[in-house]
Amino acid sequence: GGCLVEWSVAKLHRSLEKGRKLGGQDDSAKEEHEMVNKEASNLLLIVCYLYNYGVVHCTLIYDLVRDFIANFTEMDVESLMIVLGHCGQQLRSDDPTALKDIVLLVKDRAQKAQQREETTTTTTAAAAPNHPNTAPESSRIEYMVDTIIELKNNKPRKQDAALREKTNARKKCLGRIKSAASRTLAGKKSGSCLRVTLRDVLDAETKGRWWIGGAFWAGNQHGKPPLWDEGDNDGGEPGSEDDADNEGA
Repeated sequence: GGCLVEWSVAKLHRSLEKGRKLGGQDDSAKEEHEMVNKEASNLLLIVCYLYNYGVVHCTLIYDLVRDFIANFTEMDVESLMIVLGHCGQQLRSDDPTALKDIVLLVKDRAQKAQQREETTTTTTAAAAPNHPNTAPESSRIEYMVDTIIELKNNKPRKQDAALREKTNARKKCLGRIKSAASRTLAGKKSGSCLRVTLRDVLDAETKGRWWIGGAFWAGNQHGKPPLWDEGDNDGGEPGSEDDADNEGA
């Protein structure tokens, strides 16, 4: 599970960074921005379900949420809505104190965004009517704030309750599989989740992977690129044939 977590989170972070840059350009990059946005949404869904099924700890999800709030572009607001819709209730159950802090951060960021929008709308409309706007719409911000407040007050929406019911059914099935696996491992526990943070994943190539035995070191001494570097033609997924050939050589 560690390789999948690292791959999905690292690729998600790169897609978000690329989408934030494309969002500030003109309409010529609109199609590419939409493709990057969809890619980031799909990767975020993978991370959300890894959390829902107990593969990763809520610390990673809260780190991603704080990153979304810090940037707070239209792409980040959409990402926040995905997280709230697919694992909001589980986040509230695992760490309600952190959720309260997130609510305060969202309120403050939303207020600043609306104030900035009011002050810049009149000036940019007159000076550059075709100037692109990367800030999220005020209606989406209000909807997102209402959603997270309802989550804090434990008022789940109907669609969220239906999704949570399906997730719990699958978690029960996975729980039985974990119980059977623990019996075959001579009593070893197999139900613990991976307590990795966003910074741990982003610094994996320079500081190593403490969650993998023997994969932690002082630094990237050889300066090798990541296994899934964007420059690789095959996407750079771990365990590729090229990696096997290099190891054999």
